[in-house]
Amino acid sequence: MSLYHSMSNYGNGPFYYAVAIVEKVNPGLLISNWRHRRTCHSGVGELISRACIPGILNKAYDHTGTNSLNLCELCTGGNADRCRRDNLELYYGDAGAFRCLIEGADIAFARHTTVHTNTGG
Repeated sequence: MSLYHSMSNYGNGPFYYAVAIVEKVNPGLLISNWRHRRTCHSGVGELISRACIPGILNKAYDHTGTNSLNLCELCTGGNADRCRRDNLELYYGDAGAFRCLIEGADIAFARHTTVHTNTGG
């Protein structure tokens, strides 16, 4: 896996890096050229193209009901659970975003500890 990272502190919770994770077989995939790639996110965020962003269609994040359905296209939860912002969506959270990458996406956005936590090193 290759990691691109950016340091941010979003409040009073535990400090962590947000990273973009790509497979080693895609060495030419850079943060500067990921437009129109399949992306997976631990939750609501910004992107361009097909993705799995659990919760993006929830009224709390889509007040006008205009968020595109392609933002949930890669999600795999069953029927009503698809794209939910909880563990009923298989690709929810950092581990879910990483699983989404392993199962076919091009990029996952998650905590810097995600690869180590989910692979044992």
